[in-house]
Amino acid sequence: MSGAPARRLVVRALVEKGLSTARACEAVDISRSSFAYESRRVDDVEVVERIKEIREKKPRWGYKRVHAKLRSEGFAVNHKRIERIWREHGFTLPARRKRKKVRTGQTIPVTAVRPNHVWTYDFMFDSTHQGRRMKVLTVIDEFTREALAVVSMTIEN
Repeated sequence: MSGAPARRLVVRALVEKGLSTARACEAVDISRSSFAYESRRVDDVEVVERIKEIREKKPRWGYKRVHAKLRSEGFAVNHKRIERIWREHGFTLPARRKRKKVRTGQTIPVTAVRPNHVWTYDFMFDSTHQGRRMKVLTVIDEFTREALAVVSMTIEN
């Protein structure tokens, strides 16, 4: 036998036959506190209808935003309850399609196929241990990854 609700029904039947509650619970292997449990779940019809109304006006809103809207309207709903309703009713949004990047006429970086085909340069800024600022220019051959030039100079404040 599986599930607490099914076990509660069996215990009730045994109690009606004259068995004590404690013995019936022991026979069915359910605690007396679980037998006494009564669900307080309320009907979600009103909340579901309001969610549908909100989704008609705002189809791209997700459950978090809808939950915030419901709270602001005075509904005493937990975010987990909204998430459960959202999942059960299949309100999940389809993922947005990625937009294709449009090239603006900028050239695509060239891949080096031989030495001295493509060079890149970079400026780096740093400071010495004495606090003086310095600028370093590096020039690199992209194919061999060899530094062709490294020029450094201090910058006056």
